[in-house]
Amino acid sequence: MTDLDQAAKRWGALDKKIGEKALTVPLFHPVYKRLYGEDVKNIVISDWTGVLDISQVAVK
Repeated sequence: MTDLDQAAKRWGALDKKIGEKALTVPLFHPVYKRLYGEDVKNIVISDWTGVLDISQVAVK
């Protein structure tokens, strides 16, 4: 193609089509260790974010 505007539009359309069909594969999933004492209760770590919910933590 000699018309660069037309070529850019067609390349953009092809890129969009490939992006819609492409798969995303996570290659790394971090696992964090959390340590706490036996006198600490209500330890809840979110399965989704992996963050400790400190609003529920208490001491026995």
